[in-house]
Amino acid sequence: MTALLNIGKDQIILAGLYFLYPKDVLDTVLQVCHFLQEAKQTFYQSQAHIFLTYRSTTVSPYLQYDRLYHIIGCLQEEDNQAIGVIQESAMTAHPIDFLSAIESEREDLLVGKSMPFMSWIAWTGGCVKYILDQNTIWFVTKGNHNFGLPEFAFKGRPDQGNSTMQIFNALFAYMYFYKAVLAPGHTADLGTLSLKFSAVEEYKDLFIGKYGTLLVSFR
Repeated sequence: MTALLNIGKDQIILAGLYFLYPKDVLDTVLQVCHFLQEAKQTFYQSQAHIFLTYRSTTVSPYLQYDRLYHIIGCLQEEDNQAIGVIQESAMTAHPIDFLSAIESEREDLLVGKSMPFMSWIAWTGGCVKYILDQNTIWFVTKGNHNFGLPEFAFKGRPDQGNSTMQIFNALFAYMYFYKAVLAPGHTADLGTLSLKFSAVEEYKDLFIGKYGTLLVSFR
């Protein structure tokens, strides 16, 4: 089953596939997602899925995502059968009840130059945690490439998860909305934080994104 939605010169393609989502993809994505195991299991039980593809050369990526999420919401209203959303390229998934939590933040995003916290996670994929030991974690984004930006990496402690996400959030908005260019050797002041950026030297096969990856650290 396929359907085509035209919005001006843009096209959104819906392709319905009546078979299970590939288990190897689900295994890879869901193992790094932070929601209840019970909700994760529902993804494996789904009997069908719909691919959404946005075709445009003029509409900004974040507006494309907003429209795609609206379509997902409409599909859920229509039959109340949707389980969740998967972004394979950003290594993230969200149960369907997460969408209502970001509705107001998506509206805030579209009227101002800001990237609300929950919306950033939903659109770009947030970040993946690579645990080295009980005291050391690599936090690495996986979805910035969808916006033509480098990924971010930060080596920190388990208790720095939220603060790291907020740093990534702010840096994303700085680069995407304000067209700032950050590269190895650059520095930046973020509130009371003094940051520096360098090239990633460790775990390049895991960390390097389509447009490179910036290692973020404090100076």
